[in-house]
Amino acid sequence: MQPRPVCRFNNGDPNNPNTTPGGAPRPTTGLVATKSAIQFAQQTYPTDDTFLLGGSAGSAGTIHVAWAMQAQGIAPDGIIPDASVLNRDYEQAKIDQQVCAGPSDAVARPAVAARMHPSVSDPINQPHLLVTRGILQVPILHVWNKGDTNTCGATPIQCPVNGTTVTLGSTECMHRPLTLAIDGLGTGSRSKNLPLCVEGPDGTTACDKHVVTNIDGTNTLAGGPADYSAAIWSWVQLRRGDD
Repeated sequence: MQPRPVCRFNNGDPNNPNTTPGGAPRPTTGLVATKSAIQFAQQTYPTDDTFLLGGSAGSAGTIHVAWAMQAQGIAPDGIIPDASVLNRDYEQAKIDQQVCAGPSDAVARPAVAARMHPSVSDPINQPHLLVTRGILQVPILHVWNKGDTNTCGATPIQCPVNGTTVTLGSTECMHRPLTLAIDGLGTGSRSKNLPLCVEGPDGTTACDKHVVTNIDGTNTLAGGPADYSAAIWSWVQLRRGDD
């Protein structure tokens, strides 16, 4: 079954107790507002290149905003999600194993899903599946820090990946499906993975910075660029030349 395209209207928010001045339920407006801001910038500034960079929750948002823009025929030239990605199996594993999760997560997860557009909350439209099936064609530079404290860093978790279970650090588990999906596109793909080890404020925990693109840090992960900011900028310049 083909995934449904992201719709372009506001869907109702069943968990928002507020109402409109007319008494109707409040709709969710994040996607519409974000796309409006992007198109305002495109019309205001003299460029034909658009890139979406998001950190933390905004990281997860870049994927589906890009998909929505693609459906509208105005796909961005590339996206840089930094730190977070939607991964349903990982979130359920956290709840089941009580890793980086509390008892309230089992209640919060369906409530959060109810506030999303059905196309986004549908499991068949998770980012790694959009990439694997070629549904999302926007180039991705997938940035993540191995010890990110916001996703419990290297805390071991029995990680479900493509029907199997392997022991991984919590953060790596979150990012594993999208990593594999991008790797599966081959070396000629415009999408790339950029795993990093960047220190944060806790000097005793390795690679713990949450959202690395907002600082001029140094990567110490073997095989990766020490100056990851320069590497990101180089990728952007390559994508600018795609057209």
